[in-house]
Amino acid sequence: MVHIYIYTVTPDGEVRFSEHPRPTSQMHHPELVHGKEVIAAGMMNIQHNIIVAIDNESGHYAPDEDSVLLALQALRLWNAPISNDLRLDTRWSHFA
Repeated sequence: MVHIYIYTVTPDGEVRFSEHPRPTSQMHHPELVHGKEVIAAGMMNIQHNIIVAIDNESGHYAPDEDSVLLALQALRLWNAPISNDLRLDTRWSHFA
């Protein structure tokens, strides 16, 4: 089963994500960082404790396509468990 968590990446590279997956958690991205600035925000899909997908879906921060790459870079710096078949989805747009 795939679990979907919201995440943010702060300007200093700290990755924050919801404690519980959706739909159990109704947390929004600004709550993760107390409304402060982020360089990336979206959803990450986790299956068997491994990140299998990352996107830029955040209506509050409306991150651009490059934010997914920044998120991936931050996750790698933190040695997060990332699938070799990781799917990056940058198609989401708040204004689409």
